[in-house]
Amino acid sequence: MYNFKFRGFTLAEVLITLGIIGVVAAITLPLLITNYKKAEATSKLRAAYSIFSQAVKLSVEDNGEVASWDLDSYKEGGGDWKDMPNAENLADHYIVPYMTGITKISKDKWKIRTLSGYKNNGNDYYFWWERDIYYMQNGMAFVVAMPYNTGGYPVITVDVNGRRPPNIMGIDTFSFWIDPQTSNVVMAGYQYSKDELLGKGTLKDSMLCKKDNSWVYYRGGYC
Repeated sequence: MYNFKFRGFTLAEVLITLGIIGVVAAITLPLLITNYKKAEATSKLRAAYSIFSQAVKLSVEDNGEVASWDLDSYKEGGGDWKDMPNAENLADHYIVPYMTGITKISKDKWKIRTLSGYKNNGNDYYFWWERDIYYMQNGMAFVVAMPYNTGGYPVITVDVNGRRPPNIMGIDTFSFWIDPQTSNVVMAGYQYSKDELLGKGTLKDSMLCKKDNSWVYYRGGYC
């Protein structure tokens, strides 16, 4: 007959083991959370792309190809983002009627920070709050603009988290262009490579997709 004796763990061994587990968790959990948030944002962005693509497709059926839309009358000029008397009319005429469950918010808006202003408390806000916001049933929200400097592309900027933070361009807020030549919805800056958007090229600072403490208007819009 065998006589086995089992030795329990000492308090010191238990504490050491718990300490090791704590260190491993501290290292891996932030990475897991970050990866989850990226995957969540990517999934929502794909859903937004599908919704806007369908809306534009239906609009084209009623209003003709995008190149034939009366875009010039909605264009915002002079570089002054407050000079946009017809900006919302672009959405109301060509986009929103072809979507369901949309609520227009003219008051109680929230601000979107540029990616470059992520750690900057200065004047680092995107133009989002200066216009009507359209809230979607799935919790996302968007604005539509026709800036003078996009080469004729109407711009849809969507916050995939809606009012929930972080509300930062390139992290949970992204821009689409409506290409007048193809009548397709495309990601803003789609023609640039990943390396170019990360600063390994000659793109202007405002077009880059990277964080820093400087203020550059619209940084993150091409992420």
